[in-house]
Amino acid sequence: MTQTFAILLDAYRELNHRRLFWIALGLSGLVVAAMAAVGINDQGLVLLVWTVEVPGLNSSVLPPHIFYKSIFAALGVGIWLTWVATILALITTAGIIPDLVASGSIDLAVSKPISRARLFMTKFVGGLLFSTLQVTIFTAASFFVIGVRGGVWEPWLFLAIPLVVLFYSYLYSFCALIGVLTRSTVASLLITILFWAICGLLWIAFTGINTGRIANELNIASIERIKEERVRDRGDRADLSRLDSDLERALSWQPFWERASGLSLWAVTPLPKTAATIDLLQLRLVRMADLPESPEASQPSPFAGGRVKQRDLERAIESWQREFTPTWVVGTSLAFEAVILFLACWIFARRDY
Repeated sequence: MTQTFAILLDAYRELNHRRLFWIALGLSGLVVAAMAAVGINDQGLVLLVWTVEVPGLNSSVLPPHIFYKSIFAALGVGIWLTWVATILALITTAGIIPDLVASGSIDLAVSKPISRARLFMTKFVGGLLFSTLQVTIFTAASFFVIGVRGGVWEPWLFLAIPLVVLFYSYLYSFCALIGVLTRSTVASLLITILFWAICGLLWIAFTGINTGRIANELNIASIERIKEERVRDRGDRADLSRLDSDLERALSWQPFWERASGLSLWAVTPLPKTAATIDLLQLRLVRMADLPESPEASQPSPFAGGRVKQRDLERAIESWQREFTPTWVVGTSLAFEAVILFLACWIFARRDY
């Protein structure tokens, strides 16, 4: 354990000496400061000490605690932790494994009485320190901003720490594997970002296809219900020709949606669920923050033939999303990560340096 602790300490010192580590910390501080500088009162938005009147936006419509929790969910998690901080973390840590296997550096590391697999995994955990420190500091600062400015203390905000670190670990394991294979920091970074984009696009396609399938199912149920009501109320089928045509078209599309849904599930299951892991956090934030319902929720959804309300479509999608439990999302992603780390360790241990 002494060697492991020493390597972890060395990884932390290495991060400390990287200028980008402190730049990222400073940017996190600026984001939290920006959150603290914005407020809301009974007249409108407050920027530092100045009040800007915004029609329909004041503390009677959106209480301060909901206002700050909404900012944390949308800006803090949705943009900063998911995109900006993750890209900064990848840029900062992408060179750790290539530097380890570089000629000259690896000779000193493998000469120590420690197994290569343990050396690799310790370096990997050291790389995760960056993301862990960033997320912990940002979340703790946001916790105090929401508590002081919004008047509520929400310890569940710290759920962001394990979920964001998990999300980052999926990508960093892939980055480490590419680092072992190519020994190039630039290649590790670019290929990892490309892989991240592919995973995200596949997940978007998966959710889009199933949104279409659910919308079509709701459209079919809605048309059949309207037909039954008209026949019951009027006693004839004289004005049902358009409904029959719409129903026939919707039924003809259903086999396509079912096949596409099955294929997309097959495609995303073995991959890391980067977007879905953050969605777990977003869903929890929205549920626990009691965020207000969108005004468009009561309007008919154009994706469901204009006969189903947006609220009903969203609820059906949420019901479908609950089929993918956190255990499935995190479990399949960790299985991917375990396979990738095993491959990286195996190659690292067998390579002749």
